[in-house]
Amino acid sequence: MFVRILLIFFSLILAVNCSRGDKLSVAKEKMLREIDTVSSLATPARKNQPLYFKEKNGDYRLSWKILREYNLENKKIGKNLKEVLDKNVNIIGFMIPLDYSAKNIKEFLLVPYVPSCAHVPPPPPNMIIKVKVEGKKGMKLTYYPIEVVGKIKLVPPTGKSTNYGAYSITASLVKEIKR
Repeated sequence: MFVRILLIFFSLILAVNCSRGDKLSVAKEKMLREIDTVSSLATPARKNQPLYFKEKNGDYRLSWKILREYNLENKKIGKNLKEVLDKNVNIIGFMIPLDYSAKNIKEFLLVPYVPSCAHVPPPPPNMIIKVKVEGKKGMKLTYYPIEVVGKIKLVPPTGKSTNYGAYSITASLVKEIKR
């Protein structure tokens, strides 16, 4: 409940700042700082949390900050991001289903914060992950944070309407996190 109230508060701040005519780059910077704050609430707290760390099972646990290492303008990939691409990763975020009528969701977008209303701009493409769930079993719609485990790949945005984000994950595990 607290996280939802916090997200609505940040969304209102961003909407007010955008309506005042602030430069878009200033609004984007504010949004990215808010993403870090909110996504840290969904991720288990760690002091001086690194961009990623290797878990005992060999998977990499990612922070949303590492995904920003893909530069959308010059298409360059940061060294930390190169380390985890095409590897099994574990990341926590929020679901945006691509088909709201489905009872068994097998394809959705993973974003770092709860989508609250249409007035808030979406995250940049390098902060959106398109997730496809392996096998026949999908998952029900949830507004709680979810944990996704699977192999992450870079899918550079092409500008086509079917290319939602800069990354894709074929998920072997998707589970809802209720605290």
